[in-house]
Amino acid sequence: MPNSFSNAYTLMMWPWTQARTSGDWLEMISDAQQVIAARMPTLWQAFLSPMQADYREIGLMWSEKSAAFTQSAHVLDRARRHLEIASDQQRKIVDKAQTGTPVTFFDLLETTEKTLTAMATLALLPAEALQPVKSAVAANSKRLATRRTIGL
Repeated sequence: MPNSFSNAYTLMMWPWTQARTSGDWLEMISDAQQVIAARMPTLWQAFLSPMQADYREIGLMWSEKSAAFTQSAHVLDRARRHLEIASDQQRKIVDKAQTGTPVTFFDLLETTEKTLTAMATLALLPAEALQPVKSAVAANSKRLATRRTIGL
């Protein structure tokens, strides 16, 4: 689990992270166009002649995409859990204050740490959620480019 210093560093570097993520989006979009262009003849062949279609490649289209988006969903779920933890901690502090129970320095410190973790998780969310999809697209682009160059 990241500590307060690494979370603060993450937040401080957020603009750079977002700039890098924008570049990753552009790279992924370029690779995705190449993947789509390489796979369209396979899909067209399956449409015109189902008995001669490359069902292995068509199956990969589904399984690779599903795996990448499942990994992205796990990233989103982790972010949701961090937000819930921070929200619950903040609710505890408010409840304490409303009931007249003293709120200690350590209560505030714990709340700050959990909130900082949630904020850092949100700052990294676009990059971390994109990474599995970008990796799958880049791998497909490279694999399909190799197939095109050797004439398959």
